[in-house]
Amino acid sequence: MIFEVCRNASHTDFIFDSYIEGLVKDSERPRRTQKNPVLYSNIALESKSPRDMDSLWPSASNKVKLEQLIKGYAMDHFTAHPDNLLIVLSQIVGNETSTPTQSIKNGDLDTDHEEANIQIIPHAVHVVRQSCMTRIVVLSSDTDVFVVAIYFYHLLAANGLAELHNNKTRFIPLHVLAVKVGKPMCEVLPATHALTCCDSASKFGMKAAGIKAEPVLYLKDFWEGTYGCARLRAER
Repeated sequence: MIFEVCRNASHTDFIFDSYIEGLVKDSERPRRTQKNPVLYSNIALESKSPRDMDSLWPSASNKVKLEQLIKGYAMDHFTAHPDNLLIVLSQIVGNETSTPTQSIKNGDLDTDHEEANIQIIPHAVHVVRQSCMTRIVVLSSDTDVFVVAIYFYHLLAANGLAELHNNKTRFIPLHVLAVKVGKPMCEVLPATHALTCCDSASKFGMKAAGIKAEPVLYLKDFWEGTYGCARLRAER
């Protein structure tokens, strides 16, 4: 499915979440969980899916094992693709395991970010700087990814990126949206998003109301936390 959507791509990155005990998202997950997880000692290709998938997802350990299965499969089977395609698979971090960023051909790109949403950006900056890539398509239906990509667009553009697309149900030209709403709005969008519900925070209000409440005026210094640190790392 991925290769069909990104036909003729020269560089493809698979980016996984990390599951690190004690971080903000770690305390948010139990609040969202409605069922007790069933813990799996091993997840392999021949493993049967549980009848109730809701019992699989609450466990960070299960997710790490599933990510390791996907990463191992990719490393073993994607060598058949054309020589001009570089495939990079991000690091996977769990409480009892850690695997580095790997590429089928070459590459080394590890970060200390837990969320794949944020890890996308160092990968994007790396490929723009190292491979002079001018067009990137982010395959994700997550609103957090949409916001992060808009926030970092101007940094990527400064390094030579011409087009940034997000494929949710259709291709969305983020480079057009970022220019249209302006850099000041792009820089406060993560703050507005966090206050109206994101992966690690409950909502204080609705997103449409947040956008109308002059966020550029009132939230310009709000981003100094996670997004600000991520931007400083990406700029380096």
